[in-house]
Amino acid sequence: MCGERALRQAIVDYLRVSRSIECQPEQIFITSGYAASMMLILRALAHPGEGMWVEDPGFPLIRPVVAQERIELKPVAVDADGLDVSAGIRDYPQARFVLLTPAHQSPLGVALSLDRRHQLLEWATRAQAWVIEDDYDSEFRYHGKPLPPLKSLDAPQRVIYAGTFSKSMFPALRTAWLVVPLTQVEHFRQQAALTACSVPVLWQQTLADFMRDGHFWRHLKRMRQHYAERRQWMENALTEQGFSVIPQEGGIQLVMSVDGDDIALVRKANQAGLAVQALSRWRITSEGKGGILLSFTNISSAEMAQQAAYQLRMALT
Repeated sequence: MCGERALRQAIVDYLRVSRSIECQPEQIFITSGYAASMMLILRALAHPGEGMWVEDPGFPLIRPVVAQERIELKPVAVDADGLDVSAGIRDYPQARFVLLTPAHQSPLGVALSLDRRHQLLEWATRAQAWVIEDDYDSEFRYHGKPLPPLKSLDAPQRVIYAGTFSKSMFPALRTAWLVVPLTQVEHFRQQAALTACSVPVLWQQTLADFMRDGHFWRHLKRMRQHYAERRQWMENALTEQGFSVIPQEGGIQLVMSVDGDDIALVRKANQAGLAVQALSRWRITSEGKGGILLSFTNISSAEMAQQAAYQLRMALT
């Protein structure tokens, strides 16, 4: 089994309360990050040449990991209700996997509607496809009540739930986890046994204690307050500089809508020392208005936000 039982039990307890997911410690597999989780999933379940729906636009850094396992990427557009499930069924009915971020779509920030969640699960059951739910930053929602995760609705057991401590704690921790269906535990156990768990035991035990003693809950509550404030500082500063910020309910990045070539604009900003990204770089085949992605988590004051927004405006002028 991949992972210390104490940490797996702590994750089970956390998911039950925070995400209404009922599971057992045997269903939890600890990995060294999102890429490692994806490799474990595909090596346990996939065969070369099978297809995977991916959100378009969507997180680009996972695509080489999927392609490395000889799985074909099938881009599916995203709209205001999240992944267009009907388009995926129409265009790629034989796909074996669906990879999506339903709580807070990366990067647009929309949530997959409840109707589409049910539609996706019904199709996955009929098609015997696997849904990979990447719940990378659901802890950071600042407005309204989140929709239930796909995994909590997964009576047919077609969802593999992927979580991580990289966003809630810090990336260098390199610790993530999977919740796999009970029917697939043995397949995953056999695959996980081929390589040693690379997350140090000391880190796992420390995380387990941190969660069991209530420190993780307090940390999340504090960081939600900090990030909500920082997000508001940055959004206000960008608006004052004439930028159009796309509304989002949560997350740890902002998306600004821009006219023209966002890649050229981002190149200017990068040359000025600003770490922003072009929305177009996250697209595969979909078309849409340009955008600029930027983080706000390191903004420590309203004045710092104003300075950053001013620098961005000057870089793009």
